Amino acid sequence: MEDIYNPNQDIHIDRASRKLVVRKQQDTNPILEDNKVARNHRANEQKGELQRIAQIPLIALQIKTKELFGHSNWYSLHKSVKKEIIKKMVNSNEFQNFRVGSKRL
Repeated sequence: MEDIYNPNQDIHIDRASRKLVVRKQQDTNPILEDNKVARNHRANEQKGELQRIAQIPLIALQIKTKELFGHSNWYSLHKSVKKEIIKKMVNSNEFQNFRVGSKRL
């Protein structure tokens, strides 16, 4: 069954466990390509106090939330917890493709 309000998720019932399963998907290629262009060609453009450091797809934040807390509701987390998760992701080499430049938080 496809959710008519969100075409990027698929909802079905797992017959073995008798649980509702929601499969979400997001095309992250445009975000990663934009990050790659920004890293390689626009590094010197960003000057001043406010600079873009990273662009992280929402699906990546939801997956990280699921790993840490057992649920994927990114929006239910407290602001300080969100900041800490983003800071760890930006500073980690595992998620280096989300960074726009060489700066870290």
